[in-house]
Amino acid sequence: MYLLHYISMKKHLYSMKKARKFTATRIGVMSTAKMYTAIMFIAGLVLGIMTIFFSSLLYPGISYGEGVIIALMMPFLYAAFGFVMGAVSSVIYNFLAKYIGGIELEFREK
Repeated sequence: MYLLHYISMKKHLYSMKKARKFTATRIGVMSTAKMYTAIMFIAGLVLGIMTIFFSSLLYPGISYGEGVIIALMMPFLYAAFGFVMGAVSSVIYNFLAKYIGGIELEFREK
């Protein structure tokens, strides 16, 4: 009797940790746009810092002050483009997911 209880418990625990598959059929436009904005802002910040240090090497005709101005603008320009691209890509995904099917995701409980 204890052996049967142990086996049923083991099956129950195994089934809980088994990966479950889901399909993303729709992506939130604003949440995707916000995430792209944050990612691209950070990318622009990193590239902006690199531009400050390497502006004289990359752009020989640009002075150091102009390189700093460009570097300060980069995170905000990247963020703006990230917002637009995030919104556009999620709208395209939502449209195509209706006809093709969404991305299959696999989740596992801890």
